[in-house]
Amino acid sequence: MGIIKEIIIMIKYFIVSKLNKLKGDKNLNQLIDEGLYVDVQKLSSEEVSKLRNEIDRCMEVAPNKWSDEVGSDERIYGVEDISEIIPNTIPIEFYKKVGEQYLGSKIEDYIILAARMNYVEGNKGSGGGWHRDSPFAHQFKTIFYLTDVESSNGPFQYIKTSHLSRYKIKNFNFSKFRFSEEDVSNMKGGELVECVAPAGSACVANTRIIHRGKPIEAGHRYALTIYFFEKAAHRQNFKNLLQQ
Repeated sequence: MGIIKEIIIMIKYFIVSKLNKLKGDKNLNQLIDEGLYVDVQKLSSEEVSKLRNEIDRCMEVAPNKWSDEVGSDERIYGVEDISEIIPNTIPIEFYKKVGEQYLGSKIEDYIILAARMNYVEGNKGSGGGWHRDSPFAHQFKTIFYLTDVESSNGPFQYIKTSHLSRYKIKNFNFSKFRFSEEDVSNMKGGELVECVAPAGSACVANTRIIHRGKPIEAGHRYALTIYFFEKAAHRQNFKNLLQQ
């Protein structure tokens, strides 16, 4: 079933991508070809400040906050359940429509992840190292930077074009979501890119690309990530992390 599923997904993606290419949208074409594009300063400085303050508030009251082992990566999955400000400030519907055009499917649901990253010695970065969200599906999410993100602040890193072919990865198997530094260094083709951008920018990604949050070397990073789901049932994959 794994091989059949992979073939069906790749055929669908190929057809939808060809149709999208005909529309000539620069951002959409970059997402198709490379796996990510950036909308610079999609949010105003006032919105960014309000959202950072709201994340700080939610971190104090969240019933189900997650943190990594060193306390660097703090997360609230489903922050929309405890905040009205966050879902009413970020442009969810705009990126939902982008995702539907890109995937060629209706998006039925989403969750919002609020994240606060601080420098702590020995941190592994956001997401705990190199991974892809699915070895099969071309998944879609949007990451809003709420602080200026330079190379030292734990930017989103990805291997350009790694969403296009499973054969780029040595010793690939259908259950492999996570990759070592050696796996990444041995990949054939694909440029390592750091998504550095000012506060308010949106990184729009196909999270079938191999990616990670770079280990943070200084300062801090605030971000909000919208995970979009073609099927509402996929929300259940996060049920133990949500706030309700």
